[in-house]
Amino acid sequence: MTTDIQTTYRSRIEEQLLHNTAELEARAREGPGAQLKPGFLTSLDGSLPPVDPHARIFYFDVDNTLYRRSTGIQELMQDAIYSYVRNELSIPPGTARHIMGSYYKQYGLMAAGLVRNFGVDPARYNSMVDDSLDIGDVLKPDLQLRKVLLDLKAAHRIDKLWLCTNAYLTHAVRCVKLLGIADLFDGATFARYDAPAAQLSGEIVCKPDRRFFDRLKEESGLGDWSNAYFIDDSFANVQAGAALGMAHVFLVYERHDAKGQRIAGVSSIDDPSQEERERGLPRNVRTLNSVADLPAVMPELFH
Repeated sequence: MTTDIQTTYRSRIEEQLLHNTAELEARAREGPGAQLKPGFLTSLDGSLPPVDPHARIFYFDVDNTLYRRSTGIQELMQDAIYSYVRNELSIPPGTARHIMGSYYKQYGLMAAGLVRNFGVDPARYNSMVDDSLDIGDVLKPDLQLRKVLLDLKAAHRIDKLWLCTNAYLTHAVRCVKLLGIADLFDGATFARYDAPAAQLSGEIVCKPDRRFFDRLKEESGLGDWSNAYFIDDSFANVQAGAALGMAHVFLVYERHDAKGQRIAGVSSIDDPSQEERERGLPRNVRTLNSVADLPAVMPELFH
């Protein structure tokens, strides 16, 4: 039985989804950066690229990596999750806060915990949470980021740029379109919220699970992990990537905004635990403030 609260909540979400769709269509008319590259590959295409033993592929996380953590989108996401749990699932405030604090660490994704323990439809959850985020006024074309990625491609040291995200495809694509860089990526590997296995078992495979990285390698056509470059804002994810033998791994840890001003107290759900801090980062992981710092951190990729 649908409650009045659920009806009101669903109506608000539908209105926001319509707004987001119209907004993205308007952005698409502004330039190539708001449109996917022709031939953009995903697991939804039903075919895999040939494995190239020599291909050098740069894998980019999306949230808090391609855009800065200081945008506040993470907080918008947490608010959207809380609203979903409270209004759609009718879970009391105390329980809602508790599961939000535990599911991410336990399952790697809030969605995975909700699917497993509450039987939610992961595709519907994605639509009502990630896809409904009102981020059009937050994410704008990032000309500095675009130049870095264009310079990276122009140097021909990297063969493919690939999105690698624990979000579903629709959210990742919306973000790169809003950032004006959608045309620069060759494909994406993402958490399969739509997979029958996820709906039946409640298991959504995501980073840092080895199975996600195995799928990433297969879907992008990578021949050897030693030819992989990987950048992410999650301590656990970069550790997993480094353990696979990726030669070049980067942890985004923002401490200065785009104007170089010091940021105080910008925390993230991806921040390391005390145990992880004590363990430290592998030697093949380098820390940088943002993707824009890549030319300074690894200049050989740009010449």
